[in-house]
Amino acid sequence: MEENSLRVITHLEEGKTVEVLDSRNVAEAVGKTHAKLMRDIRTYEEYLNEAKIGSVEFFIESEYTDNKGETRPCYLITKKGCEMIANKMTGKKGVVFTAQYVNAFHDMEDMLQHDYPLDEIMERLDILKDNVKRLIDVYNTQNTRIEILERKALPNKFVPPTADEVENYCNYLGEYIDAERFVDYYQSIGWLVGNKPMKDWKATVRNWIRSQRY
Repeated sequence: MEENSLRVITHLEEGKTVEVLDSRNVAEAVGKTHAKLMRDIRTYEEYLNEAKIGSVEFFIESEYTDNKGETRPCYLITKKGCEMIANKMTGKKGVVFTAQYVNAFHDMEDMLQHDYPLDEIMERLDILKDNVKRLIDVYNTQNTRIEILERKALPNKFVPPTADEVENYCNYLGEYIDAERFVDYYQSIGWLVGNKPMKDWKATVRNWIRSQRY
């Protein structure tokens, strides 16, 4: 029998530990790209928030450092979140993923009934350190959003984005571009698209992303 590829980790959320799966791990298990799974989860979050159901019980925003040393967004998915993803799937992949995540969470529950070895304690400390970093990043992101809202208060006037705004938008899309290069390029040509003034920088970012793929 093939070894379960899903690995449950513990996460500290609002002073409580919760068992979760990394969205990158889940994407691999269900045969999706991570960007596609991220888009699906954001849709689920939107529906849950509209219904006034706390999405954090299902999906917890997080981040990781890629091979280039750059910070990228991801989600920590609870058992409820895994059940939601599994319920959207049919056929062999849905059955296999359901079995994998059920086994993974049961294995974690068995482990929690015993004393943690030293390596598990160190892993929990690393997770705590990552959570502190995430809280600091959330604080900085909120300050950036306030600046954006203040700029949007100027009606009918195009305001060039900062590199941080471009990077945050790409993170929201689950994509990556060199934000500083994007800003430097359009700033050097006077924020023109073709020979016309830019009106929607987010649309230009999406076109830039598409151009990188082909």
